Amino acid sequence: PMNNNEKVLVSRILDSLANVVVPEMRRVVMLKRVQWILKNGLSPCAASAFVDYATILCSYGNLKRGYEMGLQAMSLLDGQNVHHKKARTIYRFHGFVSHWIAPASLSLQPFLEGYNAGMRTGDVGDAFLNLGAYFFTSLNVGICINHLEPEMRAYTDEMMRYKHDNSNQNALLAWQFALNLMGKSEDPTVLTGEAMNQDKLGTENVNTQFLELMRVIRIILAYYFGRYEQAWELLIATKNFEKSNGLLFMIWRKLMFEGLTAFALARQTKKSRWRKRGAKIGKKLKKMVANGNSNCAHVVYLFTAEDAAIMGEDNVAMEYYNLAISESGRAGLINDKALINERFGEFFLSRKNEEEASFHLNIALQHYVKWGAMAKAHDLRKKHVDTLRQTLHHYIIVHQPSVHNIWGGWRSPWARKKEIPPLDNDPE
Repeated sequence: PMNNNEKVLVSRILDSLANVVVPEMRRVVMLKRVQWILKNGLSPCAASAFVDYATILCSYGNLKRGYEMGLQAMSLLDGQNVHHKKARTIYRFHGFVSHWIAPASLSLQPFLEGYNAGMRTGDVGDAFLNLGAYFFTSLNVGICINHLEPEMRAYTDEMMRYKHDNSNQNALLAWQFALNLMGKSEDPTVLTGEAMNQDKLGTENVNTQFLELMRVIRIILAYYFGRYEQAWELLIATKNFEKSNGLLFMIWRKLMFEGLTAFALARQTKKSRWRKRGAKIGKKLKKMVANGNSNCAHVVYLFTAEDAAIMGEDNVAMEYYNLAISESGRAGLINDKALINERFGEFFLSRKNEEEASFHLNIALQHYVKWGAMAKAHDLRKKHVDTLRQTLHHYIIVHQPSVHNIWGGWRSPWARKKEIPPLDNDPE
């Protein structure tokens, strides 16, 4: 331990400087902090210093070493006199380091711990950063939106009382994302509704990172609802997202939907440049998996299937669609499992195999409902109504009382394996 008070003071000064110096000098100060601690012993700032060093390692592509260093930083949180840095250390590790190796869903509970730690110690800013990361990660790993949305509503009100504008804007963005998926907006691809107005925030906000994050969410929504040209226009506007947000969880989500949009445009336009663009992004994701990223394996399988389908290699496509479904199911990513089944079903439709198409599209429908993305479920049903009609039984999986199902009416949470009414009699 660092017992000399003067040396502890130097450590604290370096810790403070790391947050206020210009970006060009930030890494230098971070490295100086680590050097000082290694030379003079552990201080209360050691966990924060080591987690920053972990982010530096990850930014240079040394993901496994960065992850190991981050784990060392987290282990220091159990020591004495580090409670005042706990919220920041948790946010930095799970927001910028952990998800490159470990399943992103494992960060959800720590984010909540970071929020609680920050609120207990008065570190409100880092507390709300943890909360925003919890919301975005939850939405992207398939946590039930019906459960999540009330939490978003309550915590967003709390943020507004504390007047943390940047954190509050991110929370509002996540909340509106959830509302759009639930069908509680006029246009599911426009982030305007109860939580926020995208045009107002887009013109008033000078935070470029927030604006780029908002575009990424709009890209995801545009893809989900088949507006591929709109998605690509937004992708062009977010060309600097990876540079300015290089370690965020949303980086690989953005790459996922960028590639899927490219493959969709390849099918739509029959132009090879779109397929090549999708395949190029697939190589990036494959490299991430080779470096230890456990969150992208199903995406790599999906991209391989999409590419093979366009090239007419049907056996390869079917093999990798199945692998993608299995991997997403193993990881518990019900949202991505729904999307992959949707694409597999549409693949079979393009091959005139109505039976297999109906099977996978209905699985996709079930999973979108289970996720709580009712707007997407409605859209899928409308798009493939003829194919879905051929299935004799549909099963809606509901996990909380009084959840409105896509066929109209209210269904008990204990209702299981009930036949859905014929579509002809289904109220819109």
